[in-house]
Amino acid sequence: MKLHTLTVIGGCNGSGKSSYYRAIASRKTPSFDYDKVYLQNYHSLLDSDISDVMTHNMSRTFLEKSIENAFLMNEDFTYETNFNSSPLF
Repeated sequence: MKLHTLTVIGGCNGSGKSSYYRAIASRKTPSFDYDKVYLQNYHSLLDSDISDVMTHNMSRTFLEKSIENAFLMNEDFTYETNFNSSPLF
């Protein structure tokens, strides 16, 4: 049984997380960019008092499914995070 690798790249916004990922990861390794997914989800919702919470929950669900799918497909996975106040792990 092959062991899988979950790589976490953390840093503040604009620090080069995505550039670092492209430099170290193989082309087959999927990456979850929390900032990108969060913004996509946020802009897909109507503006409300709970948009931030809903967006975070949507992003977390997508991350969990992405990791599960990568491992089912026998792939490694990279998670890019800005270590916000409500982390996904």
